[in-house]
Amino acid sequence: MTALPLTGGGDELHLVRSWTRAHLTDVEPDVVIDIVQVVDELTSNAVSHGGPPRCVRLLRRPGLVRIEVDDSTAARAHPRPPDDNGGRGLHLVDAVCVAWGQEVTATGKTVWAELAVGPIATNGNGTANGNGTTNGDGNGNGTNNHGTGNGNGTGSVG
Repeated sequence: MTALPLTGGGDELHLVRSWTRAHLTDVEPDVVIDIVQVVDELTSNAVSHGGPPRCVRLLRRPGLVRIEVDDSTAARAHPRPPDDNGGRGLHLVDAVCVAWGQEVTATGKTVWAELAVGPIATNGNGTANGNGTTNGDGNGNGTNNHGTGNGNGTGSVG
């Protein structure tokens, strides 16, 4: 696990995106893009709607990256209808993650998201072939942008 405390500074999202990429050098580039988008969205929500202290964590498990973002506000994050001012972020998180949810803690909440990952594979000439991001339906079935896959059976938690 690796953690990055958030300060609320103006360049914080840029720092979080760079930090995330630096910890995922062994993950297929298309999957890194999805992970960075999710980290960016959850962090942006914590900075915009949550209170300090805030922290981002990346946890590596076999075949999985779990993102956790803490803030001191117990109000639950929830998708809202998209409009000209936003509302697309948690819909994006739901679309690219095998599961996401939140836990109320004694000091606020943790919003988490999990994405399927595989190691970078090469085909003998140095070209990478990735596994894609799998979206589960809660029954262990899912699809990804590279074919059919299996979710982790947890589905999305709203």
